[in-house]
Amino acid sequence: ATGMAAHSVPLKDMETALIRQAVDDARGNVMEAARALGISRATVYRKLGRRPA
Repeated sequence: ATGMAAHSVPLKDMETALIRQAVDDARGNVMEAARALGISRATVYRKLGRRPA
């Protein structure tokens, strides 16, 4: 067991956490995070509820 049942975390929250982690890994570089995740920069902003700077 992984210690936390996967079904206890809503998929949307999991997705947000993964995107946030990718942005952290990219040192705040949204373009790099989006590329790493295979999604658009706009999608990263939308999923995180942020407006592009």
